[in-house]
Amino acid sequence: MKEFAQRASALGADFRIAKMPWPSGLAVFGFYLGKDSGLEKRPLICLNGAHHPAAVATAFLHEVGHHVTAELFSTRNEMVQMSRQTGYEAHLNNPRELAADVLVSLGVYPRNIASKIFDSTQDRRIPNAEDNVKSPSAAKAVLGTARRYGLDFESLPDRKRLQYQAGLIHFTRLRQALLDEYGY
Repeated sequence: MKEFAQRASALGADFRIAKMPWPSGLAVFGFYLGKDSGLEKRPLICLNGAHHPAAVATAFLHEVGHHVTAELFSTRNEMVQMSRQTGYEAHLNNPRELAADVLVSLGVYPRNIASKIFDSTQDRRIPNAEDNVKSPSAAKAVLGTARRYGLDFESLPDRKRLQYQAGLIHFTRLRQALLDEYGY
C-alpha cells in the first residue's frame, strides 16, 4: 500500500485504502475523484482493501488509468463511478472505462509476457476473432496469471470467484486483442 501511495503521489493524486465489505460478496474495488469532483485538494484514488491483493492491484491500475486520462475525458459535474469490475461488456463501449482497462491489461501482461503467451502457431490458424479469444493460449493465460498472482479460485466463495474470473478473462482478452490488432 505504501508503494501505491507513493506512485499515486508521484502522479499528482492522493491515495486512500479502506475495508469496504458488502454482504453480497461483490464489494466495490475502488473509485477515482478527479479535479471536477469538488475536492479542494488533489484528485483522490480510493481502493477497497477487503479484496485479494491481486484484485486491489488491478483496481489501482484501473483508477490510475482514470487519473492519467482525466483531462482527455473530463466533464463538469460528473457522477463518481464505483469500480465493481462487473459489466465488462459495457466497458468496451465507454472510452473512459476502456482506457482504464487498457492500462490494467498492459500492467498484467507486459509486452514481453503477452507476446510469449499469445504467440502460438495454433492461435494463428484460428480464422476469426471470437474463436481466437477462446484459444488455448487465452485459457492458459487466465489460469497462469491467477497462479502467478497467488489467486486460488477454488478457495474463494462462488460470487467472488466469478467476479475475479470475469475480470481476469476481460483483461486477458483485451490484452490479446491489443497484441493482435496493434502488435503491442
